[in-house]
Amino acid sequence: MLAKSSEAAAAKYDEACASFRAAKETAERKSAEVTEMQKHVERLKAQVTSASKEEAAAIADAKRTEAEAREVRGKVEQKRSDASQRASHSAAMSALARARDEDTIPGIRGRLGDLGAIDEAYDVAVSTACPPLDYIVVDTTSAAQRCVELLRANKLGVATFLILEKQAHLKRFLAESVETPEGVPRLFDLVKCDSQEIRLAFYFALRDTLVAEDLEQASRIAYSGNTRFRRVVTLK
Repeated sequence: MLAKSSEAAAAKYDEACASFRAAKETAERKSAEVTEMQKHVERLKAQVTSASKEEAAAIADAKRTEAEAREVRGKVEQKRSDASQRASHSAAMSALARARDEDTIPGIRGRLGDLGAIDEAYDVAVSTACPPLDYIVVDTTSAAQRCVELLRANKLGVATFLILEKQAHLKRFLAESVETPEGVPRLFDLVKCDSQEIRLAFYFALRDTLVAEDLEQASRIAYSGNTRFRRVVTLK
């Protein structure tokens, strides 16, 4: 009976040892798995950090692209609008030129910019300083009203008219001798045209605007204290 008890105890011991070894192997395996999982977690964290940075960069890039797209759309719309205005202006000019040539509306002289000439060196300056170059010069208020009616009737848009009879008060300036600061020229004196009436129109548009070589000279002249010559444009 003692021998049997000893054998049974030995068998249980062997079984317990086997269970212990199995448990130990399992624990070691699980420990290795935990270590691998921890490494995987660290890799995932690194990926998340990298993805977050990429996401932030993508969002910034998307905002930048959207801003660029808005700018491009704005430019496209502006060009479309400019093209439409040019087409409308061209159609209006053609109709007014036809009315002038056929003498259906007496007193139309034409677009101011087409009625005079200036040396090429001053072309940029005069284009910059003289928005009225696109005005339509007419002799009388009546002629301007008839032109407006013609454009309205044919849905040709609008035009701005420079009425010569309204500029009579400026005639005294045409023959005036003017001494300018630093001897720079007036744009008005550089324009060549065929008649006193057209000179009057150009004086209305340009007044005493001076042409300076550069911004430094322009600023010096404009703030010299002589209020008559505060309007200055550079050659560029």
